[in-house]
Amino acid sequence: MDAYCKGCIYRRPFGNTGAAYYHLQACCYSIATGRLRGCPAGARCTHKDTKKAPEKHGIQVIGHDKEAQMNRQRKYYMKHRAEILARAKAKKGRS
Repeated sequence: MDAYCKGCIYRRPFGNTGAAYYHLQACCYSIATGRLRGCPAGARCTHKDTKKAPEKHGIQVIGHDKEAQMNRQRKYYMKHRAEILARAKAKKGRS
């Protein structure tokens, strides 16, 4: 990270253990605000803020909600059913 970013509330470390934890840092503006920064990181950044921590916006993890994942799989299967069955039949014939 650029020295300009020091003290910025969007500068966050990555990892969770060891000495490397504080060496791997990045601008997490888009994760914290839900919007892209729109400027280069470093001295030309227009979003540096040292006043308060931003509201956290959750990141959707696909597959975390089992019911939603099942619904997505079912929808995919129904959309591609003919192709899936044809592949299975061809594979079965080769065995």
